[in-house]
Amino acid sequence: MRDYYSHKEKMYVATDCIVFGFDNGELKLLIFRRRVEPDKGAWSLIGSFVELDEDVDEAARRILKEITGWIMCFSSN
Repeated sequence: MRDYYSHKEKMYVATDCIVFGFDNGELKLLIFRRRVEPDKGAWSLIGSFVELDEDVDEAARRILKEITGWIMCFSSN
């Protein structure tokens, strides 16, 4: 089996962002097509690895900005 993440440092912590919204009163879930292997092109939650210098909240904010362009759409309080 190929290790698609062998170039990453050995801290394999990831976070997924679950974003709900309403469209004409219907509950929707934000998903996107994966841009990397494994399963490139498959539908997925928005997520990625936590970097060594950030906590999971910071990672979630960074990931949402990188993938969607959103700067802030949640609060951890």
